[in-house]
Amino acid sequence: RIVHAGFDELAEDDFVQRLRWLTGTGEELLTERRTVRASPAPDGWELELLTELANPTDRELRLGSPATNGRTGAGYGGLFWRLPPATAPTVQALGRAPVPSGPSGAGGVVAEGEGAVHGLVAPVLVWTERGPDPFTLVLVATDAAADPWFVRVDGYPGVGSQLAAVHPVAVPPGAAVSRGVRVLVADGALDRAAIAAWSHRRGPADGRVAYPPP
Repeated sequence: RIVHAGFDELAEDDFVQRLRWLTGTGEELLTERRTVRASPAPDGWELELLTELANPTDRELRLGSPATNGRTGAGYGGLFWRLPPATAPTVQALGRAPVPSGPSGAGGVVAEGEGAVHGLVAPVLVWTERGPDPFTLVLVATDAAADPWFVRVDGYPGVGSQLAAVHPVAVPPGAAVSRGVRVLVADGALDRAAIAAWSHRRGPADGRVAYPPP
């Protein structure tokens, strides 16, 4: 179970929360600092999520997933976002953050569709719903790790990142692992220029502090 341990920051548009991950017997396995921020964006609003997990034990911990335990392709364990019912969705991975005034092909689509994008490592993931209630999600990782994207379209609509897609992530005693993502949430089906303009804005994560604190 995960237990709330306090807030380092608490405001109307963001919070920084401390949590403790406990076993059934009450042993502390992980400490977490979770940052959630919301801010206006030109075409909607921006959500930023950052999680920092530290190992307070005297032994190595291994963070796994269903995939690392035998269920191929089921790398649940990082960010996972179950989306509302979709009628006409498209999902694309972009090769790099698109440049608003860059040369032709900058930020081009490198994969499209669930089968091609799921499990792919790419800087930008775009989900576009073009049905009666269109919306766009643009996801950009804000950390140095290159985790594969998680995508579900046919069975149910969902996107995310795979912390342990193939192998468990080892966290030595006293060490920490962090993951972060910025998401643009916008009404309507955005074009490439709008996606480019947002993806090059400076995000709050650029100034984040390290965890655990010194």
